[in-house]
Amino acid sequence: MDIRRLEKGDMEALSGFITESFDDYPESMWFENRPSKDEIKLIFHRKIDGIASGIIADFVAVENGRIIGECEIVKLGDDSGIIGIIVRKEAGRKRIGTMLLGESLRAAKRIGISGITAEVSKGNAAGLKFFEASGFIRKDSMLKEKNGKRSEIVVLQRGIR
Repeated sequence: MDIRRLEKGDMEALSGFITESFDDYPESMWFENRPSKDEIKLIFHRKIDGIASGIIADFVAVENGRIIGECEIVKLGDDSGIIGIIVRKEAGRKRIGTMLLGESLRAAKRIGISGITAEVSKGNAAGLKFFEASGFIRKDSMLKEKNGKRSEIVVLQRGIR
């Protein structure tokens, strides 16, 4: 297994990863429905452009040519960012999320981010536990509506040293 930056050649692998991740974790994705190939292609090109312009740090965990995890940090302001991380269910409990987070935080520091926010569904106990074990502190909560259903989102934050 290799942790590395997202690359231009990752389009197909990332497409499969996002689609399958939506099937496994629909409540954790911002899509209303399973994303189309065109939506994923647009997202991919935005990620690559954001990486090139220094506002996104995006890392993938790759095993046998297949993406099994991704962590993205997007710079929001002068020194703040928001994080998204997801690992395939079958790859869970192997510290992949921790390794992706570590690489992403180092990259975030290099692009000038000193504080990071995570938004996690209140029902995602494993996600909340992961972020809290990684030094994030609960700061707030908010309601989010998706497909006519309301869910509570927990906002966690941490600094980057």
